[in-house]
Amino acid sequence: MKTEENKELKDILINTSLKADEKLKYRVMNQIQTESALSRSPHESKSSVPNLLRNMSAILGIMYFLILLTGGALYLHIGATAIFSPLFYIPVIFISFASMLYLTITYVDEERLLKRKSTQFQKKRLK
Repeated sequence: MKTEENKELKDILINTSLKADEKLKYRVMNQIQTESALSRSPHESKSSVPNLLRNMSAILGIMYFLILLTGGALYLHIGATAIFSPLFYIPVIFISFASMLYLTITYVDEERLLKRKSTQFQKKRLK
């Protein structure tokens, strides 16, 4: 008897329950996706090696592009003799020096940031 009453009550509740419309479902799912996209993943840990290699390839790529651009401009304006003259070597040395200086500053900055993060992590861990 009780099981029949429970079954009837359950059927009544199932039939009378309100269903969420599609707009509400869409808004809720959109909110969940937005929050998950904006929140940081705790498993992300970046090492400085790939970042340093990316910086190095970008800096050296720009350096070689500028050297190529300088050589091409001198070749078009003066000719093939300009490539073997100090008119070409001096800008190449300057571009190389500036690029290596920028690369060194970038490397030192990466090491400083990595050291700061590790000390902050240790301070948080000690608390």
